[in-house]
Amino acid sequence: TPLRRILCHRKFLAIYFLSVFHIYSGFYLVNSFKQFGFTYGYRDSFLTLVGSCGSFCSSFAGIGGAASLDHFRFKPVYSTIVVAQITALMVLLLSAGSNILFALAVVTVISTGDVVTSMMPTVVMTVFGLIRG
Repeated sequence: TPLRRILCHRKFLAIYFLSVFHIYSGFYLVNSFKQFGFTYGYRDSFLTLVGSCGSFCSSFAGIGGAASLDHFRFKPVYSTIVVAQITALMVLLLSAGSNILFALAVVTVISTGDVVTSMMPTVVMTVFGLIRG
């Protein structure tokens, strides 16, 4: 069947594993950034504001990431997103005592996870085309 051909294809498996690992690292931070922030001594109201800003920015990042695929290939766009997320995670580890760095790091990680989710339908369609079964 066409679905089985796609699911067993090497490119699909690569796209699947890239997206799963990328998205779950973002999920981990989204679910634990408040505990991480409490460890640094940030107030709950500040952490709530950071999470809200992350959600707001992720909506625009998702649109921007998906739209960027109209102008650029997948690998450069995805590489930029991964570098941004890794940099943000490193900044997060070094951000003790800096509200701005902590907020920017959390917002960036939240936003990059949503970008990958928004890009996946376009990427799969580009790789496999429209297959009806």
